Amino acid sequence: MKTTLSMVVLAAVGVALTTPTVASAQVWANWSLPSSCTGSISGTFGAASVTYAGTYAGVQNAAGADCPSNISQTGGQGDNYWNRAGSPSLAYAAAPPDNISFIQYVGSAGGTITFSQAVIDPWIALISVGQPGQTTTLTFSDVFTIASRNSTPSTLAYWDQLEDLDSGINPNNLNQLIATEFSGVLQFKGTFTSLTIATNGENWHGFTVGATSVVPEPSTYALMSVGLIGMGVVARRRRKS
Repeated sequence: MKTTLSMVVLAAVGVALTTPTVASAQVWANWSLPSSCTGSISGTFGAASVTYAGTYAGVQNAAGADCPSNISQTGGQGDNYWNRAGSPSLAYAAAPPDNISFIQYVGSAGGTITFSQAVIDPWIALISVGQPGQTTTLTFSDVFTIASRNSTPSTLAYWDQLEDLDSGINPNNLNQLIATEFSGVLQFKGTFTSLTIATNGENWHGFTVGATSVVPEPSTYALMSVGLIGMGVVARRRRKS
């Protein structure tokens, strides 16, 4: 069969349109266990990947395995901290994580989350930051809003006995969360390739990262551009003939 320029162009455009690298809504990190429980932590993020480089105490993957095998405060492994008494906690109602993977902090810690492809409107889901009588701060590289949290009796999180009424965004530093037993979801608006996070420390809390969607790779745009340019060339030749 003869292959014409227009057929090649349409094929190229078809590949670009039918095999996009855009991940679906509410993509969440599935963190892998680092070698020897040290160094950076990598993970899958929909069709993309994500890396955390910095200090931490432990990490749990989506299968429930953890490193260094003592991440649970309750003595077990594979706890689902996004649930309460076996049901999803409404503290995470705005964007519930779809797996049990997270990174654990103990004491002062911090690092950088880097995405292999730019992400749109990322979330940070938090587990039990701070405790009554002991304020903990989390400081980020960008401003954020609180999308959902454990502030009412119906939104209690994993360990909560009472709703958390004191936690909130620092009015003097909109990049900082002041927490006294906060569980919930923060959202950052815009397109990001990285986020930094730092805590002044307490005995245990955790986080993971999600996003509304992942931006297509530049190669996808380039392929579509080539196809569209080619279609323009074909159209001009037909007009001339």
